[in-house]
Amino acid sequence: MQKENIPGLSLAYIKDGKIQEQYALGVCSTTSHTAVNDSTVFSAASLSKSIFAWAVFHLIETRQLNPDLPLYNYYAYKDVEADARYKLVTARMILTHASGLPNWRRRGSPLGFKYNPGQQFSYSGEGFVWLSKVIEKITGKETEAYIRETVFKPLGMQHTSYVWQTSFGKNYALPHTGSGQPEEKYFPAGANVAHSLQTTAVDYGTFLVAMLQDKKFMTALQADTGMMVAQRLSWKAGLGYEQTNHGPAIWQWGDNDTFKAFVVAYPGKKEGLVYFTNSFNGLKIAKDLLRLFINSDQPALDWLEEKAGK
Repeated sequence: MQKENIPGLSLAYIKDGKIQEQYALGVCSTTSHTAVNDSTVFSAASLSKSIFAWAVFHLIETRQLNPDLPLYNYYAYKDVEADARYKLVTARMILTHASGLPNWRRRGSPLGFKYNPGQQFSYSGEGFVWLSKVIEKITGKETEAYIRETVFKPLGMQHTSYVWQTSFGKNYALPHTGSGQPEEKYFPAGANVAHSLQTTAVDYGTFLVAMLQDKKFMTALQADTGMMVAQRLSWKAGLGYEQTNHGPAIWQWGDNDTFKAFVVAYPGKKEGLVYFTNSFNGLKIAKDLLRLFINSDQPALDWLEEKAGK
């Protein structure tokens, strides 16, 4: 952390299906020097998507959502309905990042397709936003309310929300640039399942334990053919999937610019790790950090480094 100028970190390590170790290191802000603790809230960035994907599976499991039925049958999404290809997009395509949509549309520009739906892997936050609107239509509830009822409340995740909660108080991490300068924090007023999750490593680790114990979800994950990303990497059921020398693993990275995060878990071993940082440099320590806990290669991190190099 000192070498990479990372002010604060929150981490949970899971072994044998339980949180075995948890760490709160550094400070919330280089200005206030308030220490990070286990209740300090971090922005989860794209780790938001994994919890949403698990909540979506509950609707698939109860047959309220058919993952292969085009989404327009549930909800008319006006942002893309002018393009006939929108009638091809399914929930499975969105969860595997094969919707053909961009990650985010350019500000002030209409949303359009980069590729034909189902053609190839193309990481898309826009797709998750679309699917969240479908879920709201099916459940009759706002996204935050549905996921709170389905995930947060049953698991006792008191410091987690897609919308900023006054109950978080002042115990939150501020984002920092690569040089360690604090920036203003974004307090989400509305839920965005692609990036707005606010949480702690302990809360997220609790979710991870529950997901690993969900035999039906894990069976569905293994059965999903997914969408190839790169050698030994694919995307299945809303989660990254990698083949490692430690066994198959699920993973997701988080990058909200000045908040970085990473999660990896091995379903066959009931082992995993999640960490959050309040720094632009947060992913630079991922390989070294994971080596402290798990003796495994990380094709996902190799892929992210290659992407960053390009």
